[in-house]
Amino acid sequence: MHRVIVGTSAFGMSVDYPYVRHVFHHGLPSNVMNYMQEVGRIGRDGEGGEGIILLPRGAMPIDDERWE
Repeated sequence: MHRVIVGTSAFGMSVDYPYVRHVFHHGLPSNVMNYMQEVGRIGRDGEGGEGIILLPRGAMPIDDERWE
């Protein structure tokens, strides 16, 4: 059985499930601090996981001070 939660960026602010294995972003998160907060929910039980950003075809490289 697979459990899936679909949420907005608010997911990173209030969820404390220890068994989160993957966090997918559809498009680039608004800034690196939000991204860190959201993927910080991964693997709180010590088992790890991964954060994945899904970008549209032809996405341009990040050239933005919010990500420095």
